[in-house]
Amino acid sequence: MASGTNLLSTPPPKAPSSALAAAGVYTPSADWKVTPSKPQAVLNVGSTSTAQSLAHLFSTHSIPLDVQRDSAVRFGRDSRVCLLDKTHLLPFQLNMEGYLREKFYSMLPIEEAHFFDDGYSAFGHGFSERNLETAKEDAIQARIRYRWGKTCIEGGNCRIFVGKDGRPKALVGYHSLLLSYLALEQAGYFRDNEERVEKLAHRIDYPQEDSYRVARNLLLTKQQYEKRERYSSKDKILSKPTEPHKYYELALEFEAKLRMTKEKIAEELGIPEDQIAFLTQENFHIDLEVFAGPEDVVFVHDEESAISIIEERQKKGERERPILESYLKNAHSRLDRSLAMRAKNQKAIESIGCRVVRVAGDFIGPQSEHRINFMNGLFLNDRHKPHFITNGTPSTSLNHYIKSEFLERIEAASPQLKVLFVDDQNARLPRSLGDAHGGVNCMTWIGGSTTAD
Repeated sequence: MASGTNLLSTPPPKAPSSALAAAGVYTPSADWKVTPSKPQAVLNVGSTSTAQSLAHLFSTHSIPLDVQRDSAVRFGRDSRVCLLDKTHLLPFQLNMEGYLREKFYSMLPIEEAHFFDDGYSAFGHGFSERNLETAKEDAIQARIRYRWGKTCIEGGNCRIFVGKDGRPKALVGYHSLLLSYLALEQAGYFRDNEERVEKLAHRIDYPQEDSYRVARNLLLTKQQYEKRERYSSKDKILSKPTEPHKYYELALEFEAKLRMTKEKIAEELGIPEDQIAFLTQENFHIDLEVFAGPEDVVFVHDEESAISIIEERQKKGERERPILESYLKNAHSRLDRSLAMRAKNQKAIESIGCRVVRVAGDFIGPQSEHRINFMNGLFLNDRHKPHFITNGTPSTSLNHYIKSEFLERIEAASPQLKVLFVDDQNARLPRSLGDAHGGVNCMTWIGGSTTAD
C-alpha cells in the first residue's frame, strides 16, 4: 500500500459543538473520572412495575441486590457497558445519519441482509448525546468511575462474564465492531497510526472473500458522498464485485483497521482479544438472542428448536392456532439467515473456550403482547447459586408450555443455574418487547460494588 493513501477514510468531520465535546467524548485521552466510595450494590431499573417485580423477586429468593427506579431512561443499559471492575465504559458519540449511516450498512455481513429492510433497526440509541449525558450524570451521582470510550459499544450488544478458569470473556455484537471502527476513524485514530495500519496490512497474504465486497462498497460510498450521488441499492451492496482484484489493497487496509478496532475494544473492555467472540446479529442487540451461563455455557436462540416446539404444540392447541401460526411464520422467515449465522457464531464462541447450547427463547406473535423473549435476561453470579432473571409472560397454557420447554433445556445444560421469571401478569414486559424491543436486561444497569452483571 502506498504511503499516505488512507483510501477508506471518512471525510474529515466537523468540529463537535455538543456539550459532550467539552466533557471529553472526543478527546483521545479520556481518563477515568470520579473517585468512588464503596456504594451499596444497586440494580437500576427503567420501569416502575418491573422495579417492583424485581424487588419482590429478590426478596423472595434472598438475592442480595437492592433495586432502584431509574427515572431518567427506560433502557439505560445501552448507554454504558458495566465492566467487571464495576466501572462504566460509555460509548463514543456518533451521529448515524447520512454518510456515516450508509457507510455502516455498506460493511454489514451478507448474512445480515434483513437489516436493509424496513422495521429492522441495526443499532439503538445508547450513543446519542442525550443518553450519554444521562449516563455520565448517573455515574457521578452514584459515585461510579466512568470513562468515555474511543470505541462505540452499546451495553445491550455486549455480554461480559467470567469463565470457569477465572478468565474474563465477552460476547460482542458485530455491529459494535463496525460502529467502533467508524468511531476510531472519525476521531483520527487510523490516520494517527497510519504506519501501523500499513504494517498490519502487509502481514495479510490474502484478504477474506467478503472483504473485497466491503472494500468496494466503502470506496463507492465515499465517491457517492463526495459527488452527492444517490447511494447504492441493497442489491448492489450485497453483490460480489465482478473484478475483486481491483480492491485487493483496499481489502487489506479494511482488515488491518478492523484488527486495530478489535484491539482497542479488548483494551477498553479489559478483556484479552482472544477471549472476545464477535457475533453476527439477528437483532439490533445480541442480548435478545444470546446469554452466558455458568461453566462456560453460552445459550443461543435457535429457530429450528422454536419451530419444533411450535409444531408439537399445534397438535394439541386448537384454540391457540392463530398465535401458533404467527409464531411459526415468523420463525420460518428467520430460519435461513439463522442457519447462515449459526456455524460462524458457534465457531467464534467455541474459540473463547465456551460451549454452545441452543434453546428456543424468542417468539414473535401477531401482536406485541404475544412477543416472548427469555434471552433478554440478567445473569447474577451469586456466591451460593447463579441466577438468570428474565422476562415473565401472561399466565396462559401456551406460555406455560413454551416456558417449560425453555427451562428444561436450561436445566439440562446448567443444573446449577436458577432461572427466575419476572412476575408480570399485566403483560407490560411482553408489550415493551414488542413495541420497543427491550426487556429485563435492557431496562437494568448495575451501580455499586456487587458480584452481579
